[in-house]
Amino acid sequence: MGLAVDVAAGRAVGTVALGVPLRAKLSPADVDYRVAATLTDVDTDRLIPGRRVTAETLTLEATPDAVSVAGDARFDDVPLRFAYARAIRDNPEGLASVTGDIAVTDAGLRGLGIALPRGMVRGTGRARYALALAKGQAPVFTVEADLGGNRLALPALAWAKGPGRAAALTVRGALTTPPRIDRVALSAPGMRAEGRLRLAAGGLAEARLDRLRVGGWIDAPVVYRPGRAQSRVEIRGGTVDLRNLPKLGGGGGQTVELAIAATRLRVAAGIALHGCSGRVTAGQGLSGRFEGRVNDGAAMTGVLRPGPTVYLQARDGGAALRDAGLYDNIRGGTLRVSLSQLADGVFDGRFSLQSSRLVNAPVVAEILAAANPISLIDRLAGKGIGFDDAQGWFTLARDRITIARARAVGPARGLTLSGDFAPTTGRVALQGVVSPLYTLNGLPARIPLLGRLIGGRAGEGVFGITFQVGGRARAPDIAINPLSLLTPGAAREIFMTRQALDPVFPEAE
Repeated sequence: MGLAVDVAAGRAVGTVALGVPLRAKLSPADVDYRVAATLTDVDTDRLIPGRRVTAETLTLEATPDAVSVAGDARFDDVPLRFAYARAIRDNPEGLASVTGDIAVTDAGLRGLGIALPRGMVRGTGRARYALALAKGQAPVFTVEADLGGNRLALPALAWAKGPGRAAALTVRGALTTPPRIDRVALSAPGMRAEGRLRLAAGGLAEARLDRLRVGGWIDAPVVYRPGRAQSRVEIRGGTVDLRNLPKLGGGGGQTVELAIAATRLRVAAGIALHGCSGRVTAGQGLSGRFEGRVNDGAAMTGVLRPGPTVYLQARDGGAALRDAGLYDNIRGGTLRVSLSQLADGVFDGRFSLQSSRLVNAPVVAEILAAANPISLIDRLAGKGIGFDDAQGWFTLARDRITIARARAVGPARGLTLSGDFAPTTGRVALQGVVSPLYTLNGLPARIPLLGRLIGGRAGEGVFGITFQVGGRARAPDIAINPLSLLTPGAAREIFMTRQALDPVFPEAE
């Protein structure tokens, strides 16, 4: 049958049917046979080289063409169902195959030499497997697993799947020591991963994934190296979305170090840092530094702190605003932005912009001219409109920036602003007040107690003109109310509508 007589130990009870031609000079090829047997108390480490197979009962069938053995057994003390088949004729390489199914459990994987981090796999799934055997070579295997019954968890990536939710796993490799995993592909709710694993005697040494997609916050090539106290995740290229960033950490007090290189860091709709690089540590919270280019343009640096809170800074604030697609007409200035996560995809923000100039801005020029026609002189001279300080508070959502309050002040004027801007559609709904001669006009606003009533909000003076800007940002509709100039301080708000604070933005035409 092509097998050595001592291939296995055990007992056999069966039948043999022989077909022998009645002629002289017979050769082995002239003899036909059919063997059907029941094997009991089987124990072998030669059927699959380097692996011990034991079974209480197996069935064996053999003919001059092939031999097969099937039944329930234990493979290196892991229970499974298997079917062994080997061709006898024209098989000088001794090729054979083993197919069957096996339960997917943490204990079973460890019994096969695949020791994953504790807690990564719980419960029971089922898998179909196939082994290809050849003389002098390690068995090559393929596994197709249904992990719907398992609970899976990767705390380092803030991902988990409970039992009862569909998941599929494909693994290909060889039963070397330790096993070699050439390809792994996982498809599960909130998770898609493809790559390969490197195992060591102690378990998983490295997961090198060509593409990892988790929970909408990462879609990138990743290298993951688990550790006892600290695991390491290298993100090389791809995209990380801050709007969906989860609470990362290894669990059980473990920390995770994220090394980022050549990655796109998405901050808001249409706004991302390209070529981002840096190091971030995730434990009780996120902390670290990074740098990149706003939409592949102006340089920007960032700091992460627990919360998470993101601090961004650009030395050329005007260029950063331009490249972000927010505003094209600011020149210079140091821009600082802080973002604190309120909920998934929603951030509370604050910004400041120091020593900037506004140029080639017909919308703002029209508003300022209504308040102070003399200001046309410095605009026409090409110097732009200078602001010493601009700052404000806003909310950043997935498709909208809502300015709660913002102000910009300079010696000649003050400006306040609130409303909404949708970067994806390019539409605005804003309102505000422009105050001429702000150095003098704004003095009463600084009087304790009475300042708010007389001078209005910070950035406003006793006298100011209200305005509204709506429609498309590149060609907006402007409404200016000159009568508001005659209404001092807080009373100006009777000329301002609050409808602009929560507009419905139609889709771009």
